[in-house]
Amino acid sequence: MKIGAWISRLSQLRHVESLLRAAALKGHQTCLYLDQSLAGGPKDRQTPRRSTLPARIADLAECVTESHPAEPDLIGFRPEVLVATYAPGLRPRRMGCPTAFVQGAFTDLMDWADPADWDRMFTWTPAWSGWWSQWRQWRGIPSPDSLIPVGMPQADLLPVPLENGRRVVLLPFPTSLVPVWARPGSWQRELALMRTLRAFCDRANARLIVKTRDKTPLTPRARALADAVVEDGADPDLLWLLSGDTVLVHFCSTGVAEAAAAGVPSRCLVPPRYMWRPYVHRARRLAEFSPWSKNSFYNWHPVVQADSVGATVKVLETAETWEDWVPRLHPFRLARYRERFIGLPPYRAGERMLAELETLAG
Repeated sequence: MKIGAWISRLSQLRHVESLLRAAALKGHQTCLYLDQSLAGGPKDRQTPRRSTLPARIADLAECVTESHPAEPDLIGFRPEVLVATYAPGLRPRRMGCPTAFVQGAFTDLMDWADPADWDRMFTWTPAWSGWWSQWRQWRGIPSPDSLIPVGMPQADLLPVPLENGRRVVLLPFPTSLVPVWARPGSWQRELALMRTLRAFCDRANARLIVKTRDKTPLTPRARALADAVVEDGADPDLLWLLSGDTVLVHFCSTGVAEAAAAGVPSRCLVPPRYMWRPYVHRARRLAEFSPWSKNSFYNWHPVVQADSVGATVKVLETAETWEDWVPRLHPFRLARYRERFIGLPPYRAGERMLAELETLAG
């Protein structure tokens, strides 16, 4: 079978890598279609190119093609089925073959994909399939039968051990809630948080690693406070840092799910409710995604604890040891979170997707 995988940004490689591995083991041919839509823009470093493709990914593919969603070039390889995640401009029904969508984030539920456009939609868990159906019902749209829970594909790639055995505070994308955080004084909040985290790391003998991105770059002062900075589009990505004695500190990032898969606790920093404009109108009827709701995607103690930046800074200032601030994961609570949001180990999303694609291609 010939499988095409449409990639619109480098960070999506981890969503399809386990599928590519499973396909290679069974002797299927695969082709990577690298979407060039972001080239030359503010997210240029996220543009997937042959020159930036990790060797482990390139070795799994029969061919690699740079393309554009407005004029996709599928003729040379002629895939029997095409998979994609968030791909603006791509028209699945015009691909000339069956298509499948792979969930990559919680926002896919509301914005990026219409199940009616795809022959299959691979969700992380039955709960996600149910929420997708609810969202469509609220909008008066019938829900199709194409929603298939397979687990979170990123989890198939874990664990990847850290080379350094020291404790790590991992902070992805400071001030990432744009435009929510793009307000006067946002950089002062970022700097105050970074200084407090730096002081805590010094007391706890931990490293502070920041994962940044081009559209919300670190200020030079904030950058100087980190032990290491992982740049936008870099490989290894965030996923590869989630192991060992680590805590993830994030601004409502989907990385919370990857952290839970890796057995890493996280702290979710949320803005005041009145600043939560981009998602209020979409998520108000789905309490499972509100960081202010208990037992939600972003607030499931002790797997992930949500609080404001100000409250977090106050607590960090009084924390003397690692244990004073980093929660100890409870096995039962962690298992319940995984079951609801990402699937339980052993993680085999790639194999499950491949089995469905084999059926779909006939």
